[in-house]
Amino acid sequence: MSRRSNNIWFQFNRRVIEWTRETFDEQSKALQRAIKKGTDRTVSSLQYVNSRDTGMVNYAGFRFEKTAIYIEKGVGGVYKVDPKGSGIVVRKTPGPINRQKAPWLAPVMEKRLALLTELVSEEWAKVVGQTTAETLENTVKLKGIR
Repeated sequence: MSRRSNNIWFQFNRRVIEWTRETFDEQSKALQRAIKKGTDRTVSSLQYVNSRDTGMVNYAGFRFEKTAIYIEKGVGGVYKVDPKGSGIVVRKTPGPINRQKAPWLAPVMEKRLALLTELVSEEWAKVVGQTTAETLENTVKLKGIR
């Protein structure tokens, strides 16, 4: 095993990045099942990103076109933002709306966030345990107790 793979932050980062990729794959498959013909652009707009601060992954994000949320909520197309600048969403066309909700994001995130919580708890416990052990060992060496 390489020295890098023994690094506690390397293990933490690797697991969080792996979670992000797996979540992205599930989201992508769910979105593909939810869409109709002619919306390939929406699927290709789905992206993920991880960010690091001081060596530790501290951000996992997913980006997509707003049309993907329209699919999730069953809206779009017949709505627009009020042109008078009020920010209120108004209907453009009269009559019933026949769009159906096609949840693709919420079900995946609900399941995957529970896994992330477990993963971060496990890894953080390792970080705290190792840091405490190293601190204790250094204190013992400095005090000449051994």
